[in-house]
Amino acid sequence: MDSKKDIPIDVLINIYEMGIAKKCNDPKSQDLVKAVAAQFQSATLAGCETIQGSMRDRMTIKATTVLTAPETNQVGSGKYLFQFDAFKSSMNVDGKDVPGIYVSAHFDRDKYEAVRKAIRGVDMMANIDLNDVEIKVTVNNDLRKDVMVYPSIGLFVDGEPVDNNGASLKLEPRKESEHRFGNVKAAFLTKYQWGSIATVTLDEIAADNKSE
Repeated sequence: MDSKKDIPIDVLINIYEMGIAKKCNDPKSQDLVKAVAAQFQSATLAGCETIQGSMRDRMTIKATTVLTAPETNQVGSGKYLFQFDAFKSSMNVDGKDVPGIYVSAHFDRDKYEAVRKAIRGVDMMANIDLNDVEIKVTVNNDLRKDVMVYPSIGLFVDGEPVDNNGASLKLEPRKESEHRFGNVKAAFLTKYQWGSIATVTLDEIAADNKSE
């Protein structure tokens, strides 16, 4: 891993307001995008939609944050509202430490309040709400070897809940899996400003440790 190079990652930010779906082409929508972009690397308008059965509509903004590779696990809040970090770690497999990569998410409450204030400055009725936070992380294997993924408790992996530390899945080359934060996991992230996602190891390394 190159600790000096950040990898851009796109996230979706939803803004809710009555009738906002009709304002996608309104100049004010670009002001809302700028309000979000101030706390990210960049942002663009992804679209608007009416929510069935709700009085509020949704505007979705695609914002770009980063995945960093810090040299230590002493990581605080980053430059952006949401940020992801991956650093060298290890995973205990059958009593032996296997080298791997630990991935976590970070949330900055001060930047969240700054975004809310900026959005309200553009439109008093518009808002983003922590109760509507939905975080999905797609793990892709772009290596030529299988990898083992050990997801953290509180995630839904490809729709299946993870409720124990021993959960794992093998990810073949060019395959991917979706890791979604459950409600408790998302609440933990927004309250404590961080949340673990998974540890990833090479499958052949884990297999070698098991065969010894």
